[in-house]
Amino acid sequence: MREKRGEMQVLYLDGYKGIRYNIASHQDDFSIYDTKSDPGESQNLAGTSGEFVKLQEEMKNTVLRWRRYNPSAERPYDKEPVPAIEPQNTMAKGIKLSKYKIKSPWAPYIYTSAQPAKEVAILSHIEAPQGEDPYNVMVYEGFLMVGNTGEHEINFRTNGSLVIHIHEALLVDDDHLEMAKGKGSSKIILEKGFHPVKIVYKRGESGPSELELKWSAQGFQNEDLALYHKDS
Repeated sequence: MREKRGEMQVLYLDGYKGIRYNIASHQDDFSIYDTKSDPGESQNLAGTSGEFVKLQEEMKNTVLRWRRYNPSAERPYDKEPVPAIEPQNTMAKGIKLSKYKIKSPWAPYIYTSAQPAKEVAILSHIEAPQGEDPYNVMVYEGFLMVGNTGEHEINFRTNGSLVIHIHEALLVDDDHLEMAKGKGSSKIILEKGFHPVKIVYKRGESGPSELELKWSAQGFQNEDLALYHKDS
């Protein structure tokens, strides 16, 4: 008879496999294996050196940055704040906007490092281009600066398709025009500090472009997002 393993997580990070079973809290450790040299997973490397102590912490942080709370599949770590990052560059206020012309019924996922934009700018805040702009897909990339750890709610209004990721977690999916509602909100618990954000907006087929994003948390309501970018 096989042992029941309960809640389980598996991920690969920096070439190593992490796995943990019967998760009771976010602090439960991963077993860590080098599956390239040890395909049978016979040697658990967790805690064997400072490198793997650090990797253990990064694995725990990574799963929080990947997953969004789902009320139909609750997990013991759902109330943990998403860990912030330590930027390697000097940060400046504003967000990077990259423009594309792409034929698509929805907001496409774009790897901006591999797909050169037709036009790039730094904006002080998020806004949809107006007038005779020839580009229909806008990718806004930067960092949210969170002042205090806690739950944050982001509200959106748009007449196009909109997808928002914080870290790797999908925060807003108002995508295909036949299903998109055009407005809504989403909540996420964030740690104090910087959090990478990527916003893909595809303009509507007619009428003026509309894209409005506001956020609220303890101490403030419906303010513009606190946005930063890497200062070159």
